[in-house]
Amino acid sequence: MSQIKNTVNKTREIALRSLGLKPLLRDREKLDTTNIRQAVTVELAAELRHYPLKSSLIAYPLWLFLGFSGGHRFYLGKPISAVLMLITLGGLGIWWLIDGLRLLRLVRKRNSEQERREREGDPPLGLEFVPEIDTDISNSTPHWVKERGTFSRNTAYVFDCVAVAVLCLALGSIALSMEMYEPLFSAFLITVLFLGGDYLVRFFHVPFVHELLCVDYKLKLYYFYNRPPNLLVLLFRPFFMVLGAAFSKKTRIEMKLYLELGGIFAIPFILLEVAQWVAEGMSTDILDGIVGRILALYAIVYLFTCPLGAIFVKQELKGYSARKMWFIGIEVIVLLTGSLIVGLV
Repeated sequence: MSQIKNTVNKTREIALRSLGLKPLLRDREKLDTTNIRQAVTVELAAELRHYPLKSSLIAYPLWLFLGFSGGHRFYLGKPISAVLMLITLGGLGIWWLIDGLRLLRLVRKRNSEQERREREGDPPLGLEFVPEIDTDISNSTPHWVKERGTFSRNTAYVFDCVAVAVLCLALGSIALSMEMYEPLFSAFLITVLFLGGDYLVRFFHVPFVHELLCVDYKLKLYYFYNRPPNLLVLLFRPFFMVLGAAFSKKTRIEMKLYLELGGIFAIPFILLEVAQWVAEGMSTDILDGIVGRILALYAIVYLFTCPLGAIFVKQELKGYSARKMWFIGIEVIVLLTGSLIVGLV
């Protein structure tokens, strides 16, 4: 593990110096925003393009303390089964115990597959969708972006604004009908974080921010090499992925990225629900209600908040100006705030 870390650190240092930057961002040097964003992109690329192995010394504490919410499976790169553990509270403890007995085997199996990929020159686990892992996309244009006239670009932008409005109104109506405001807060948060990317990168080494930027970068990589659908289809993409995951490996990879993104924003609210249940004495009388609420919460975040993040990623890849991005972001914030006011009144 130490050799791998040393190799990654050297790769980062060389890449950062090629940009005229110092190797470590955590020293908080006074860099301008453009250089910081470039440095973070290089660091993310360095992290994703090596072949990291998982440690049982990390997996076991995650299983012990966060196992009921699937923490160890998220760590091992199994977001689908992790989400199942999360919404069933570790299979009511049974799945959690079984995983404890076979956790070492899971770690070894995952590391064995990673080592095989490195030997054969395949992309690392989690980047199966990237044909050339050494390609830098930071200053590249996706092959599916076509040159359009001003009228065509403006028409597409108006359509994007309408699609985002439909998504926000649907999210607001469903959340209010279920008296569940957490998905609205998560959608509001993901909008603020994507719009504030230039400031967010300054906190790259903060765990939550780091995970968000990693998933964002992987989603950009995925849609860079795989043409995303138009926004109307993208709104319903989570439904289609559930139906098509059993038949398409590419769909399963995209679904895993959505689940990772959804997990980042849903897990804090879900842990609050579990903490409330524990504080109330872990009564079995309300357990069904807690599990049902957790399931509904994650489903709404996955179905509505994740497409919103994907929309921002697609807009960035299409080269939208900051002004256009901010207009759509403000549109989202206004609609979500209106839904919250209606619900509270």
